[in-house]
Amino acid sequence: MDFIIGDWVKLIDNPSDDQDRWGGNSSHKLLVPNSIYTVEDIEPHSWHTKIKLKEINGYFNSVIFQKIRKSNKSFYITNHRKKEEEVSSDDFYSTHPDSIKLFLDTFLSKYKIDLAWEPACGTGNISEVLKEYGIKVHSTDLVDRGYGDAFFDFLGPQLISPQVDTIITNPPFKNAERFIRRSISLKPKRFVIMYLKLTFLESKKRYNLFKEFPPAEVYIHSSRQGCDPHGKKDFSNGGAVCFAWYVWITDKPQHSTQLFWLPPNS
Repeated sequence: MDFIIGDWVKLIDNPSDDQDRWGGNSSHKLLVPNSIYTVEDIEPHSWHTKIKLKEINGYFNSVIFQKIRKSNKSFYITNHRKKEEEVSSDDFYSTHPDSIKLFLDTFLSKYKIDLAWEPACGTGNISEVLKEYGIKVHSTDLVDRGYGDAFFDFLGPQLISPQVDTIITNPPFKNAERFIRRSISLKPKRFVIMYLKLTFLESKKRYNLFKEFPPAEVYIHSSRQGCDPHGKKDFSNGGAVCFAWYVWITDKPQHSTQLFWLPPNS
C-alpha cells in the first residue's frame, strides 16, 4: 500500500516479528493496537518502505499498517484560494481551559474516556486539557493553527471512522448540526460531546435533529463562560453567553434528556 505524509494509519491485526526484522525496522510492540497514528516521514527502499510516525521514535515496516484516512494536504495546495476563502469565516472561538475542566470533573466521575478525537482542535485548548486528565487525543482541524493535523475536513466526503471511544469538540456554530450528525454517523464507541450555546436547544431548524437524536445528557454551566476568537489560552473566563456540554451516548438508544448543572466559575 502506498502512503503519503499526513495519512492516518493503524496497525494491522497480528503483525509479526519477522515483518519488524525485515530491513531492521522498529518493533511494532512499541505501538498500541487500534490507536491512530499520523505518517510523518517515508523512507523507500528497494524491497520495502519504512514510515516514521508522528511523536513516535523509530521507523516501521509499512506493511504492518492499514490506512485509515488519506492526507488532505495535496487538496489544500491545489485549492489554496478556495480554502483561504473558507477559513476566513470559519467561526473559530477557542474554549477556556477552565470550562473544559469544570465539565470533565463532573463527567469523569461517572464515565471513562480512553481515546478521543477532537476534530476542530483550533489551538489545542480542549486537547491539552484532555491530556492533563490522562486521555489520549487525536487532534485535527480544517485550518493550520499550529496544533494537531491541519487541513482535515471533518465534514468532507469519504471520511473513514477511526476507532475512538469519544468525539469531543467545540464545533463552528454555523456547522454545529452537521458536526453532530457526522460524529454520530461515525459511531464512536461511547460518546459524542459538543460544547455549544445553551440556546442551541431552541430553533425550529433543529427540531428534527433533537427528535431524531436527543442528547442523553446536557451539562449546563452555572456561570457564563468565555470564548476567544484569537486562540488565546489566557483570556478571561466570562461573558454574556451561557454554554453547555451536549452528550450523546452512542452505545445505547436515547429517548429522553437529563439536565445537569456544573458548578460556578471559581
